[in-house]
Amino acid sequence: MQAVKAIQFHHNSKEILPVLETFRHMVNEAIRIGKEHNIHSRYKLITTCYDEFKKYNLHTHYTLSACEVACARLKQYRKHRKLAYVRKPHLKLDNQSFKIIDDKLRIPVKPREFICIPLKIRQYHKEFLVSQYHIGSVTITCNTVTIAFSKQAKNIEAKGMMAFDTNEKSLVGIDTDCNNLYADLSKVATIQHTYRLKRAKVQKRHKHCRTKCNKLLAKLRNRQTKRVENILHKVSKEVVLYAKAKQYAIALEKLTYIRNSMKKGNWKGKCIRGRLNAWNFRKLQQFIEYKARWEGIPVVYVDARNTSKICSRCGCLNRLCPSDRFLQCKQCYAIIDRHANASINILKRACGDRFCPERLSDEAMNHSKDGELMGEQVNSLQLLRVGR
Repeated sequence: MQAVKAIQFHHNSKEILPVLETFRHMVNEAIRIGKEHNIHSRYKLITTCYDEFKKYNLHTHYTLSACEVACARLKQYRKHRKLAYVRKPHLKLDNQSFKIIDDKLRIPVKPREFICIPLKIRQYHKEFLVSQYHIGSVTITCNTVTIAFSKQAKNIEAKGMMAFDTNEKSLVGIDTDCNNLYADLSKVATIQHTYRLKRAKVQKRHKHCRTKCNKLLAKLRNRQTKRVENILHKVSKEVVLYAKAKQYAIALEKLTYIRNSMKKGNWKGKCIRGRLNAWNFRKLQQFIEYKARWEGIPVVYVDARNTSKICSRCGCLNRLCPSDRFLQCKQCYAIIDRHANASINILKRACGDRFCPERLSDEAMNHSKDGELMGEQVNSLQLLRVGR
């Protein structure tokens, strides 16, 4: 299967800034033309804008790339009715338009006229520049350069599987060898709560100056995103490294439309709705998925319905309140952590009959009242200590 990674470089070039602003105007003009003439095809948009974009006196590739970006924005606008115009200056070019020469990115401006952007190369970047990976498109902003690398990853022969239950403050899983996996994500929830209070404070203090308020909110939002993504990258890396070492496939729960239960008017308070809507479950799954694809590790998604309510031992469907941490089965009287129970059910749905939960000992299935794992379970617990 084909695996793709987008690698980000940093730069301090000021020479590229006018080109980025010009490309932004080209994209917005292509969007305007596409909306006026109701154009859906990229080829038709290119033929319509080709002669008009000659006034910018730039390389032909800029016209093709601007129309490609405009088509994507128009498609998003028609589907979600969101603002289609580009606000921030950027530049996107295909792989035939640039070269990397001596740690510099060379892009054309006019025929036989180029701009060289010095890149800050780290040890991590050298692996991709030296290896024989296929180079895709490049996206340039005011201080970053993002290049897409791809390769044909050879699928591993999975000797087992590991399944994860994605939660707001933890990632709980189990593998086919009955080893429990755990990653602490409570720091992510703490960061989001802290910045939620900071944004509320800024909005209250600068409510009469909208420009300054929006600027400060964007600054806080960028800081929060970087801190959260840093933790999620570390957790996903540990998960994929564990799967690669054990040669396991990865099973995740499909949480599509879960945010529909968090809309206004569903008898939930404003605080809990804001907290749950900020839950980065899909971003963590995407990080795990693309890192696993790069290593040739299969990733499957299973239905998440009632995975916490169904007893993983006898299959009985129980009632479970959102505040309950433990599930007590009304049929077999087993007591098990709801997240551990969900991960076992996800593994059963992904593996079918190949995984038998009866292999788990009583100590692995039952918990004490104070929430501590009992007996052998403490020794068999595999902790991914990331985000603490």
